Amino acid sequence: ASTSDGARVFVLVPRGLDGSIDGHVDMWRLLAYAAIEMHRHVVEEGRSYAVVWVQAGDHRIWSLSAWRFRRSLHARYFENVDAVHVVHPSWAVRFYELALWPVVEESFWDRLISHERVEFLSTYFDMAALALPKD
Repeated sequence: ASTSDGARVFVLVPRGLDGSIDGHVDMWRLLAYAAIEMHRHVVEEGRSYAVVWVQAGDHRIWSLSAWRFRRSLHARYFENVDAVHVVHPSWAVRFYELALWPVVEESFWDRLISHERVEFLSTYFDMAALALPKD
């Protein structure tokens, strides 16, 4: 799938080891895997991208861990991001949105988009092209 601007879309729908959408997920391994999958497109080829992250269950990454992971990423991950769409945002994401709203630049909020329902992605993407799982 791609955005209207032609950015490639990477979809994260974490699943636990048991295959269930609400099973335990090792977030470090998930994020490392995502970075590896995106590396050629984002870093080597320098192309734009978007992420659709469907949060379900108890998929958490603590603030310090997220900060450490962010610092380990190549600069092109920040330069080339078109948007990050979070579906079913966790309470932590909602809290960060509220707490950071007055201090973070407007351009950040143009790129971080929260959706309460999967269906709301349809204003940004062709839903069939995203190939999201039924559950």
